[in-house]
Amino acid sequence: MADGETLQRLIESEQVTVSQGVPTVWLALLAYLQESGKQIHSLKRVITGGAACPAVIAQEMKEKHNVYVHVAWGMTEMSPLGTFNQFKPGMEDLEGDELLEAQLKAGRGVYGVEMKITDDENKELPWDGVAFGSLKVRGAWVLSDYFKAEPGTTLEEDGWFETGDVATIDERGFMAITDRTKDVIKSGGEWISSIDLENTATNHPKVAEAAVSG
Repeated sequence: MADGETLQRLIESEQVTVSQGVPTVWLALLAYLQESGKQIHSLKRVITGGAACPAVIAQEMKEKHNVYVHVAWGMTEMSPLGTFNQFKPGMEDLEGDELLEAQLKAGRGVYGVEMKITDDENKELPWDGVAFGSLKVRGAWVLSDYFKAEPGTTLEEDGWFETGDVATIDERGFMAITDRTKDVIKSGGEWISSIDLENTATNHPKVAEAAVSG
């Protein structure tokens, strides 16, 4: 459902307090609220995933409607939740850009899910929020093999699953997807994140969606 009017009516009539949806759902709702002047009085929190969350969603939801946005990440191969962004004690003191940057990360691994990032030589990279590499996960409910795949070919020998995402993990354990491995753009000898470019574009109030290729 990406119809802002229908969603607003549903939230108000059913007194919804928590909801989840991909970013385009919330962009459509915010656009309708802006045009109509209507409100979503009951809604307190939303959870979003499936694509990078534009900063404008978190900002407008909080500033105009007092709704807090949580970001989550997962895959079918993870049954499906991998991370959830719930601040740790002390992070409530963050302000401004630092607060927004932390809020838009995909969050920490949920119980039972381990994460790491590795370089091209499969060496584990530090959790410093700067180094980025291939995101790998393992856990009790991460798949063991794909259907009809040759047994033992899906996971690495020590049980890690290659997600196909490029990510950073900061010192608090919060993961941020920077790109899909196949979507990273190389220009002038530098690797450029298509997601960073798309997020920059969608931060403009007149841009609802953006897709970058190169």
